[in-house]
Amino acid sequence: MDTVLELVVERHDGTNIIRAAGEIDMASAPRLRECLSLLSGSIVVDLHAVSFLDSTGIGVLIDADNRLREDGGDLRLYQPRGIVRTAIEVVGLGHWIDD
Repeated sequence: MDTVLELVVERHDGTNIIRAAGEIDMASAPRLRECLSLLSGSIVVDLHAVSFLDSTGIGVLIDADNRLREDGGDLRLYQPRGIVRTAIEVVGLGHWIDD
């Protein structure tokens, strides 16, 4: 069964916002990677409606952050909840979180 991940991209005040909903795991992380690869500059990934995030998804976020920083951009995470927030904090990326 495929994991459902919905991604909506918006632009506000020069910042790209990706609103994600569903699960980010090995099956769905390639969709997030592709979405992030199309964007540059400042990106906020809204994780409010994400119910699960595994190491594959975290790797996608790290890769995107590295690429963005090389080009003068940055990546922030908005309102991760529950186990998603815990996963981000456990791997030492809590400083990416904006509430």
